[in-house]
Amino acid sequence: MHVLDGRLTVGVGDSEWVLAAGDTLYFEADAPHRFVNDGQSPCRYFVAAMIMRARTPGSRGRSRAGRTDSQAR
Repeated sequence: MHVLDGRLTVGVGDSEWVLAAGDTLYFEADAPHRFVNDGQSPCRYFVAAMIMRARTPGSRGRSRAGRTDSQAR
């Protein structure tokens, strides 16, 4: 996550950080987490999440519908 403006308190598990504009924090998304703006001014931030699934043997190049890259529209 990256804070654009303001301040944001981020808790991940038992740890806590106070982020200010320009600060970036990476954490495992499946960990319990929370965001709190306890300041007087608005906070703008964005979160980039990468969802990954474990591949099974033979799954490379196939979509859930079973199409290969050459069959994609």
